Amino acid sequence: MASISFDSVQCYYPGSDRPAVSNLSLDIRDGEFLVLVGPSGCGKSTTLRMLAGLEEVSEGTISIAGRDVTGVSPKDRDIAMVFQNYALYPHMTVAENMEFGLKIAGVSKKERRQKAEQAASLLGLHELLDRKPKELSGGQRQRVAMGRAVVREPKAFLMDEPLSNLDARLRVQMRTEVSRLTKQLGITTVYVTHDQTEAMTMGDRVAVLKDGELQQVATPSELYDNPANTFVAGFIGSPSMSLFDAPVYGDGLSIGRSTVTLPRGLQDSTERGRLLVGIRPEDMQLSTSRENTCVELTVTAVEVLGSEAYIYGTTRISPNADPSNLTVRTDGRRHPQVGDVVGVSINEEHLHLFDPATGNRLNNSVEFAMN
Repeated sequence: MASISFDSVQCYYPGSDRPAVSNLSLDIRDGEFLVLVGPSGCGKSTTLRMLAGLEEVSEGTISIAGRDVTGVSPKDRDIAMVFQNYALYPHMTVAENMEFGLKIAGVSKKERRQKAEQAASLLGLHELLDRKPKELSGGQRQRVAMGRAVVREPKAFLMDEPLSNLDARLRVQMRTEVSRLTKQLGITTVYVTHDQTEAMTMGDRVAVLKDGELQQVATPSELYDNPANTFVAGFIGSPSMSLFDAPVYGDGLSIGRSTVTLPRGLQDSTERGRLLVGIRPEDMQLSTSRENTCVELTVTAVEVLGSEAYIYGTTRISPNADPSNLTVRTDGRRHPQVGDVVGVSINEEHLHLFDPATGNRLNNSVEFAMN
């Protein structure tokens, strides 16, 4: 087990005028499961490959267990990687695939077999040790790839989208298995994915990247409840947070028929009399009376997911404003239809306020008053 540290790390690819990873400083605790998440091209796989020694660090340093490994070759970093592609040797059995790295390292045949059997027991592969990869399902092959990493007893696991080739049901099952295994072994794990659901369900902490820059690193619940900026707010959560401009008059924020009294610390933080407001689907409700209606929503799409449904629609936050898009969660058995106009109320306690110029979060543990 080992802690991992990135200190002002940058990576430039030849011919590029901007870094693939820019000024990354990040500390990963001993035994922690940290997820790197973000859209394609955000730098998450480059970060993992620099940690593995597969990409050159242009600036800064990377340390594993307090040792500077910036210029150390991959084989001497004592890490194990699990890739999207299983990369199993087709002519070898499961046991031989799992033992191969130990064989190259000169470990005795008896010890190799013992470690392979221990890993197979952890991963539910004991009955498959004598089979070859072509005889296995996708999930079984991925477990063999993980077993090959486990037998090495490394200081850290590095996983690059290992579940993306699996079908949806198997991915859910494997998420649980990967989380259970890494917690049981207590080995520091850095896991790369573009799937924010994977990130939120697996990570002890999640680091969100965009365009090579770290946006926020926090627990899943902190990311969801207190996103650092509009990018994190829009990326984390499915469906994502609704964002819209709202005008400010004096000490009040005007949202449809309601006025939200701003905390004193924010009354002087407005940009040209407006704020960027965020609200999650579960923090809005379809209202049954005009008194409870904050805005009226014209329904443009309905997504039914069994017990719940998501209503997508447009509204005008203020009379002269452009239409804004809102997403509301409601009952999956009783919901409006496309084209309906419905009243929506907003839970003001869960409003998120952002600077319209920078997109950065403004409110932290603030209280609102609704008029």
